[in-house]
Amino acid sequence: PLQGIQPQHGNRLFHGGDHYRFEIFFQPVNLKKIRIWNYPQRPDWWWSARLMQVFATAAQRPSEREAAPALCEKLRTLGINKVYCDRYAANKIAALSSGTIRTPRDSYVQPQPRYAIGRVRVDCRTAFVARQEDAALTRRALLSRYVPCIEHDLPPWTVFQVAGNEGIGDNPEASGLYWTGFGLMVRDDENIEHWDNLLRRSKRRLQTGRADALTEAMLKTAINEYPGNYYHPAKRLLADLYARRGNTNAAQELHAEIRAMTEPALPAAVRFANGVEFLGLGGGEIELRPGGRAALSYYWTCPPAVDKGKCMVFVHFIDERDQILLQDDHVLLEHCPGWVVRNQSDKTVFMYKRDLAVPPDVPGGEIRLYFGLYDRDTGKRIRADSALPRLRNGVFLPVIAGRQSARIN
Repeated sequence: PLQGIQPQHGNRLFHGGDHYRFEIFFQPVNLKKIRIWNYPQRPDWWWSARLMQVFATAAQRPSEREAAPALCEKLRTLGINKVYCDRYAANKIAALSSGTIRTPRDSYVQPQPRYAIGRVRVDCRTAFVARQEDAALTRRALLSRYVPCIEHDLPPWTVFQVAGNEGIGDNPEASGLYWTGFGLMVRDDENIEHWDNLLRRSKRRLQTGRADALTEAMLKTAINEYPGNYYHPAKRLLADLYARRGNTNAAQELHAEIRAMTEPALPAAVRFANGVEFLGLGGGEIELRPGGRAALSYYWTCPPAVDKGKCMVFVHFIDERDQILLQDDHVLLEHCPGWVVRNQSDKTVFMYKRDLAVPPDVPGGEIRLYFGLYDRDTGKRIRADSALPRLRNGVFLPVIAGRQSARIN
């Protein structure tokens, strides 16, 4: 068996702060299978492998100790005043530069000292220093976030110098990049800042006439990486890009997707006292078959400050005698694609799809939908304002154009 040994600069903390990177050195062999055994020294200890990298034999490189002075001089020459690197390099750079070059030892660079992973703050005097065997990881992360860099080969390291402010955007922390202690990684932290950053950069490029492949790629990244492929502001810009190129079919397809996600087929404006707004229902006539299922789409806007876990929706299907036949009560926007993202705009439209099971004993005939919000903890209904018929802070919704009813067949 091959024993893992610590690198000369100690174990490298990995994703989340409680993971470690071990390095195993052995004579070149042909590997067909790798088996990992877990031998805890205490019954309450355990570990598992999160990432494995296997490297081929490499040419002899100078040691980090020998190369550190040249690295520090290179950073000075490039005008770098902030560098992300591992612990050994950070100690050497801090000592050789007398602290003029900031490293992850400083809270300014790494605001989460307890963890090795932290959000990267990028500006035009930032550099990333990774060992050459880890350079591909950092290169891939930078490319995925469209941060242009100039690479400098300085064995045993590769230096990635941020090339100007073009790839940074308005918010230097919104790149979606995280420093792991030995390289850059992309992390989906459910925060809209990264997608907004790409959106602003793409918008500036379009405003200056650059409807090029790079702008298209940035917008597609913002769309595809957003939860549920739901980021319609980026889709609007992408439709504009296609229109500028003369690709009217692609632009029209995107506009149709946007309308389906933001414009209810059956408008029903309701504003609640907590700032939540209901815009209407999707589809057309809702067909309810006893023992079957029905698809409903609710359209909402919801301020980020609203605690959606405490905000409940009640939807009652009522017969002509005001008896509840069935209900679709649920948590507001629970599991809705896009809502998991923080820092949403108050006017972001969410289309929330629900699949309703219809009991087999529901009688046929005309029914009405009675709808509203209430607080989960207190059970108190939230005041609703609407031009639609109201009763006890509930609203009767129009399901078929021209009448407030749905038909059970």
